This record gives sequence, structure tokens and C-alpha cells, in this order.
Amino acid sequence: MKLMKQLLALTFSLFAVLNASSAIAQCSNSIQPSCGVYATCFAKYCPCAAGDEYFVTYGKKYCEKFLGIGTFSESGQKWRNKTLLCLQEAIVPKLDISNKPTCDCKSMRQYAFDSHVKCYLADPSICSLSTGDMLKILNAVGLGSTITDKDSRKQFKLVLSKCLTVFAGDVLKALETTVTALTD
Repeated sequence: MKLMKQLLALTFSLFAVLNASSAIAQCSNSIQPSCGVYATCFAKYCPCAAGDEYFVTYGKKYCEKFLGIGTFSESGQKWRNKTLLCLQEAIVPKLDISNKPTCDCKSMRQYAFDSHVKCYLADPSICSLSTGDMLKILNAVGLGSTITDKDSRKQFKLVLSKCLTVFAGDVLKALETTVTALTD
């Protein structure tokens, strides 16, 4: 009888692991970024009301805007694809992928927002994009909404600060090279 209970418990455990694995696979995107995962998976395992909802009203919306930029340079396309996958992969470990998921919507929204800057700056960094690609990004997301939304404004300031540091370093290197060339 004891062996039967252990086998039954093992069977249920194995079923739970396999079920969770298939759900994780369902929530993980492929090499090509797509935006459907926000509605079909993330919102399913973290259903939230309007105020704290992130996945459809923000994540999916801006994912589609980024994918809609068809005129990115090759570097811009690499940045976009890597960034979209990074943003989606950051969310999966935080989901309660179960038959009865629980989710702290406010915490999940904040966690998702907090992952943005890291993903934007990861190699290839947004700071390495051409001015044209950066303008396409700003146009797609809308500068007005970026400035008026508190969370968007915070991440914009962090990214801008990092990029300005990179640009200043590049300018200093160029000046050093020029001065060295002039004095040789």
C-alpha cells in the first residue's frame, strides 16, 4: 500500500512538472520575436484589472509598435529583436505557471518595467544605434506618452543618462585622437 501511494505521488508530481514545462514552453518565445505571448500566456497567468494591467495594454502594445518599424537598419533590427526577446524572457520566471495561478499585479507590472532598461542597454545597446534608428523608436513609442507616463519617463531618463555617458566618452576619444594626430 505504501509503495502504491509513493507511485501515485510520483505520477502526480511528474504530471505537474510536465504540465508546468509545457506551459513554460508556451510562454517562451522563439528566436523570432512575436507579440502574441503577452495575451496568450502572460495575461493568462497574471490576469490583472485595468490599473495594474501591463501585458496587453503596455507590453503587447509596444511590442507591436517595435515590430511595426519596418525601416530599421540592420543594427536596429538586431537591437529590436534582441530587446523584445529579452523583455519577454525576463517575465517568464516570475509567472506562477499553474492551474490556479496567483499574481501580484502591481509587483508584476513594476518588475516588467524594471526589466526594460537592462534589456534596452544590453548588447547591442540602444546607445549604439544610429540617430535615425533612435528617432524611429521615439516616433513609434511617442515622445509625449514617454514624458507623461511616470514609469516610462523614469526608464527614458535612465537610458538617456547611460547613452549620454557613452556619447561623451566617444567624443572624448575622438578629441584625444585628433589632438594626438595634430601634435605628432
